[in-house]
Amino acid sequence: MFRIWKKYSQGARRWNQSLARNWKVILAVVSSSVLALLVGLLTNIAADYLAPGFATRPWLVWIALGVTFILSLPFSIYLSLRDSGTPISEVKQRDQSVAVAPLPPRPYKRFFGRDNTLNEILSALRDPSGRWAVGIDGMGGIGKTSLARVVAERALEESLFEAVIWEPQTTAFSLGTTMAIDWIDPLIDVGRQLGAPNIKHLPNKDKINRLADLLKQHKVLLIFDNLETSVNSQDELINHLLPLLGYSKALFTSRHRFKGDLYTVHLDGLDEESALLLIRFEAHERGIKRVINASRYDLRMIIQATGRSPLAIKLVVGQLQSWPIEQVIKALKDVRADTDNIAQDEYAQFYKKIFWNSWQLLSEDAKRLLVSMAIFAPGIGGTFEAIAKTSGLNDDILARKVDELWRFSFLEISGGVTQRDTRYYLHQLTQYFVVSDIVNLPESVPSG
Repeated sequence: MFRIWKKYSQGARRWNQSLARNWKVILAVVSSSVLALLVGLLTNIAADYLAPGFATRPWLVWIALGVTFILSLPFSIYLSLRDSGTPISEVKQRDQSVAVAPLPPRPYKRFFGRDNTLNEILSALRDPSGRWAVGIDGMGGIGKTSLARVVAERALEESLFEAVIWEPQTTAFSLGTTMAIDWIDPLIDVGRQLGAPNIKHLPNKDKINRLADLLKQHKVLLIFDNLETSVNSQDELINHLLPLLGYSKALFTSRHRFKGDLYTVHLDGLDEESALLLIRFEAHERGIKRVINASRYDLRMIIQATGRSPLAIKLVVGQLQSWPIEQVIKALKDVRADTDNIAQDEYAQFYKKIFWNSWQLLSEDAKRLLVSMAIFAPGIGGTFEAIAKTSGLNDDILARKVDELWRFSFLEISGGVTQRDTRYYLHQLTQYFVVSDIVNLPESVPSG
């Protein structure tokens, strides 16, 4: 009974959306027809009383009716749109395809595993009678953003949506610090990308109505990443957004579990085979022979100790270029012991010790570069020229230290056609480690 009611409600909503989309045009056509009829009547009266000679030629009346209708139709549409409070400039934009910001850089070179989960999410997005939103939750570094990025690419390849709008800005970022922002702010940016640049100047109620109107005209996939950083509860943003979606759908990621009428996915670590492939791939990328030649038994110990977290695996592979496998495995056992005994958040339990071990292996210039990189927004970063200015390192040293940070998996690189186009950025947890645990140390920025 519930599913029948849900399908009935969705059908009624689509019918109402269709009516809302077309009533202005219908009104304009009716207005033009009425105006043409009045002109026709007046023409007929004029023919009878003022120019009796025209009364024998009724086709003149039909020509007058047609010309009046054609001339009055654009004017009627203009008046209808003007009276509805919609700027004509925005109406022209609606007739065009949506022009949204490009997707963020891929946080991976190759994506491993998650095939079943990926197919389940895409099936949910394809289903016109299914849920209108997908929620992906899991601990930090487990691969939520990477999975969402793959979903976005596949959805575009299959033409499931006109466009994908990615909203990572559930926090405002400035000079290495983050500040949570209100739920309305990411919705304003969605409206701006859909063709309403002045939406931010409207009262909140009008912002919501404006966004709903735009989402009735376009079928897009909205992705909101890292909802756990929002100043409001993630449920508040979701509850405000879901009634506005129209034909669009939404995908959310968060470290917190989702509630409500969403298709929910909880991410655990990679399966063992995918984790092994990730380790081998990272080792080949960095040229770490002791990992390339390691036995499956040793690698399985690393997989078990890292909880099959992709971020933890990459950090540990970086450590293996300096430490023998036995030493790394011993350090990981200590991390797992801390995880069992410390009742704190996941970062303090798990990642902090791994980050700290990798930090100790860096050169002084690489440490200086890592600290300076913390002023850039995680996942976005900066260009080579920008990080050169902030780090104070000359180009030759900077190039070597960028490579060093990359080899230890502190730094991600999104390739461009030229060095000018390439961006260098930190993972969100890496940025948190630097800001919370490193920059306050007296020796965190070595003197040059």
